[in-house]
Amino acid sequence: MSVDQRRNFYRIEYHNPSDCPQAKISGKSFEVRDLSEKAVRIHTGSTSGFTKGLTVSGAMHFTDGESFLVSGEVLSVRGSDVVIQFKKGFPLRKIMEEQRRLIQKTKGS
Repeated sequence: MSVDQRRNFYRIEYHNPSDCPQAKISGKSFEVRDLSEKAVRIHTGSTSGFTKGLTVSGAMHFTDGESFLVSGEVLSVRGSDVVIQFKKGFPLRKIMEEQRRLIQKTKGS
């Protein structure tokens, strides 16, 4: 495994758009592609407005209705995906709840 592929935090990848939380940043909503308690990758449809090092703030809205205020810095912009590292994120508890929810949904399918 290369150094670039190592992760320091547990990460959830979302494959079904109906399961994805929404990140609301600067008044616009973006689909979350993957998520950890310290970072998020969002799909922007375009990269306009996001540049590496940009400080951003907004909210993460989960499908269960729970929301968290977040702030951070853009780490990378790759095509239409933007990675933001949180300075203020949300608790690991929420990641674990999301994992359980996705597992239960898969078992119920």
